[in-house]
Amino acid sequence: MNLIYFLIILGIIVLVHEFGHFIMAKLFGVYVFEFAIGMGPKIFEIKGKETNYTIRLLPLGGFVSLAGEEDVEEKSKEIPEDRLLNNKKIYQRFLIMIFGIVNNFILAFLIFFMVFLFRGAPSQSTKIVAVEKDSPAYHAGLMKNDTIIGINLDKVSTQDDLNLIMFFNKNEKLTFVVKRNKKVEFISVTPEKIKEKIDGKEIERYRYGISLNADRETGLVNAIKNSYLKLKSNVKSMIKVFKLLFSGKLGLNAFSGPVGIYNVVKDQSKANGFLGLVILTAVLSINVGFLNLLPIPIFDGGKIFFLLIEKIFNKKVNPKLELALSLIFVVLLVIFTIYITGVDIWKMIKK
Repeated sequence: MNLIYFLIILGIIVLVHEFGHFIMAKLFGVYVFEFAIGMGPKIFEIKGKETNYTIRLLPLGGFVSLAGEEDVEEKSKEIPEDRLLNNKKIYQRFLIMIFGIVNNFILAFLIFFMVFLFRGAPSQSTKIVAVEKDSPAYHAGLMKNDTIIGINLDKVSTQDDLNLIMFFNKNEKLTFVVKRNKKVEFISVTPEKIKEKIDGKEIERYRYGISLNADRETGLVNAIKNSYLKLKSNVKSMIKVFKLLFSGKLGLNAFSGPVGIYNVVKDQSKANGFLGLVILTAVLSINVGFLNLLPIPIFDGGKIFFLLIEKIFNKKVNPKLELALSLIFVVLLVIFTIYITGVDIWKMIKK
């Protein structure tokens, strides 16, 4: 069943993403040759009036084949000039490229919204409701009713902000900036390292000894507000990952390939059931949307980057150069995927 869950989640995310490109292409009159879910050989096909809808063997990604793209140049010769992608206005091409990403964020927001509307959303208040006696926070001077407004140089306005900073600074001394009786206090806390066994495995965690409001916020307005905050915090998390990656503080091993994502799906299914899988779908959809924003030729962000160059210099990027760069990055992506898959398999063996 876990494999089925994995394929369904991946399929939904890809379908929503590609549908964004598809619907905008249709809106602006671009001829669409194919709407495909998956890669590799076709295993299912429905032939429409002008578009073929296909499912392909490998459930890794998908694509919309548009007339006017370099890789379908031969087929495009038979299509009227006004229906070619490369003959459309810059803003139209931009919307066609960006809407896959937009759809991923919309999907995530709607999932969070539905969950929070019917189950309530975890409070995002950063007010401390309890400090454990003899804990690091207790000895450092943090007190009940302190409101955390920052950590080190980072602003904190939600519990997600706080959790994100703690996650990436697990064993480091943190300077808590707190509001206490209309005054601002700076209090440094070094976490306590704790080892505990879960399912027979020794796990390390770091304890500060503070508790925040754990109530759930209900109602339509709170559902909308918290859906936005959850979407925002996940995007901030991705930005943080890439900052650490480019600064050398984080290795490529931090990423997961298909095997790693499958393991996450399996763990979520076991630990949190259907709800966990639903939330995971939202998080993965955000990740896919964010990654596609990167200015890499094979991603939507790369195509948007080429449009930006065209807008600035009033001249299109040479299609052959664009295709050559895309092919280079396809090879690099394949190598990276093989490497990450190997890392994921090695992690499984070590477990």
